[in-house]
Amino acid sequence: MINHGDDASEALKRCSSYVIGNGKNVTFWIDTSLGDTPLKVQFPRPYKLSIKPTTKIHDMGEWTHDTWIWNLIWRRNVEAFEWEQINSLQL
Repeated sequence: MINHGDDASEALKRCSSYVIGNGKNVTFWIDTSLGDTPLKVQFPRPYKLSIKPTTKIHDMGEWTHDTWIWNLIWRRNVEAFEWEQINSLQL
């Protein structure tokens, strides 16, 4: 049995990849879906500002005229220096 957080679980995560599909089973900030670390680690400031830190990718935006439009919502007004990290998400 592999328990969440133990060494075997972490090793399995590092050697695995997600198929995002419709985004209903993969969290935006927490799961490693882009690169080899979660977005919350790659972009800690936006993660802390998000009012949806555990939300699935599917619920972080919507399709409009065949284009995915992200709907990231912040806890407060974002400072200029924080926009640098948010913009580097390249969504």
